[in-house]
Amino acid sequence: MLKIEYERMLERIINILPKRIYHPQKPISFEGFFTYEHLSLNDAKKMEKQPMPEDLKWGEKWQYAWLFAEVTIPENCKGKRVMFAAKPGECLVFVNGKIVGAFDKEHTHITLAYNAEGGEKFEIAMEVYAGHTGGIELNKIYNLMIPEFDVREFPESGVTQQVISNGSVGIMYDEVYNLWIDIMTLYDLRKHLDKTTLRFELIDDALSKMCLALDLEAPFDDFLVSVKKCREILKPSLACKNGSTVPVGYAIGNSHLDLEWLWTNEETRRKAARTLGNQLKIIEEYPEYKYIQSQPWLFESIKTDYPELYEEVKEAIKNGSIIPEGGSWVQTDANIPSGENLIRQFMVGKQFMKKEFGIESEIFWLPDSFGASGALPQILKGCGIKYFFSAKIKWQYNGGDTFPKSTFRWQGIDGSEVLTHISGDYAGRSMPSNVFEKWNMNDKKAEVPAFLFTYGCGDGGGGATRTHLEYLRREQDLEGMPAIKHSSPVDFFEFVENECDVKEKMVGELYYSEHRGTYTIQAETKRLNRKSEFALRDAEFWSALLKYNSKSETDKLWKTVLFND
Repeated sequence: MLKIEYERMLERIINILPKRIYHPQKPISFEGFFTYEHLSLNDAKKMEKQPMPEDLKWGEKWQYAWLFAEVTIPENCKGKRVMFAAKPGECLVFVNGKIVGAFDKEHTHITLAYNAEGGEKFEIAMEVYAGHTGGIELNKIYNLMIPEFDVREFPESGVTQQVISNGSVGIMYDEVYNLWIDIMTLYDLRKHLDKTTLRFELIDDALSKMCLALDLEAPFDDFLVSVKKCREILKPSLACKNGSTVPVGYAIGNSHLDLEWLWTNEETRRKAARTLGNQLKIIEEYPEYKYIQSQPWLFESIKTDYPELYEEVKEAIKNGSIIPEGGSWVQTDANIPSGENLIRQFMVGKQFMKKEFGIESEIFWLPDSFGASGALPQILKGCGIKYFFSAKIKWQYNGGDTFPKSTFRWQGIDGSEVLTHISGDYAGRSMPSNVFEKWNMNDKKAEVPAFLFTYGCGDGGGGATRTHLEYLRREQDLEGMPAIKHSSPVDFFEFVENECDVKEKMVGELYYSEHRGTYTIQAETKRLNRKSEFALRDAEFWSALLKYNSKSETDKLWKTVLFND
């Protein structure tokens, strides 16, 4: 067992290593302008620009800044991984005219060159969001990837301002980063092991030896030599494999995006581009990565606003990296809309997926649900949806009852059944503790020795980071914890359907007591949605009676109503 002095050394190492991962080599200042318009990059380039000095305060509610810079990689970066780092707030990033990702509170660096030649030139442009409550709050350091870069959170109340900060181009030391992940993986895993086991003792022995081998006080080149030595010390512990009775987590990257919450429709469209830009960059570096994008409305917005990005997305779908699955047009309210409205959610959503990508949606993907009507199983069956996934219904933060089941057959009021899985979360990190947490939510472990492991940054989009994928690479078959398998959620449901004998059943409404009162405070919105349903029904009825083909008009209006559900 680790002695107290080694625990203290480990804590110090865990805090220091992230500060040595990225070394800025050259500061970057910006020029630009402020706007409320949704501009293309070409239009933004034509606008008059002014210098944007560091510490310049700006930002009205729903305002944007376009920032531009030219970057040259320094000659001393030759042979290194070179990254562009900035902390402007949430923004879409273009390099040489192409979307390459985004900056947000989890994504803080973008790779410019994996093996730099030195002297390469890049044109950088960023469309920065000021925020939805009058600006961005300078908030706590977010300790996920590289903690020394403070980031901007988006508060729900209070008025503050955004601040211009210089960026930088610098060297990313992957060996230091990987050692940090190695240590964090083993140190976190040991918390879940029996202290009397050989596995626990061997991990502690390796961590102790690593502490003695890492020379934090040495010149940087010598420090890097000790980093490589430490990775060799930990390598055997990370190479230990599981036995034959290990459960499997079917891992799928996810970036839940509320289409209507604290921001405008136009901002949602930008968030979609940022999210998919980020995920394409992750796919480029981690070919094993699988990412689900579930709302066809988001695909349509990308197709309209960012056609070049959409073509990249279609290629990633073709290659199996992005999984378009979810069934409905948007992640709808599943309680209040009429039966016809809910049926149209699946008709419109499935038609889009079939037309654009040639796939038949099989899952109703509804992670952030306020509960679900007992009529849904019948509707799902009738629309060709086999499976239902949700997550939030297991959350507890207002004193409600705990949802009792994880994998079960949900029976509707007419007797129809759909295989259902409630994971307990739709986003989050991927450290061993996070994997254990989701496995432990499984209420029938012997009956269903598997679970869906969804991870990534959500609510406002974002998706997975390098750090998520690095943890998962170490956890694929790591002794002492559930195994991880990158896959489509359909693979999980088919495993359960074909290999497991699910006896658990729930009948009728899936009630979520945590959100009691939600509809009361939105009663006017729901009343207007219902009036829109009635109006469209009448329009279609009279069009049929008068033999007037109004389909193109009513379909467009129905999409608006479905979006507002």
